[in-house]
Amino acid sequence: MVAVQNTLTDARGLLANMRAMVRANDDRIDDTMENLRAATDNLDQLTDTLKQRPWTLIRVKQPEDRKVPQ
Repeated sequence: MVAVQNTLTDARGLLANMRAMVRANDDRIDDTMENLRAATDNLDQLTDTLKQRPWTLIRVKQPEDRKVPQ
């Protein structure tokens, strides 16, 4: 029974330490979430661009239209 009480006390102390760590890093977590949102938006834009203009991976300019044979 004493061992269970000691384990419970240790668990409560660990939980208190974790809460303090999360509170201390709250601003960093918010910054990380904002950075992830911005990265996701950038990836969405890149995907849309590549779907519309896949040649941009190789060339900067759009290729000229091919001439129709007569």
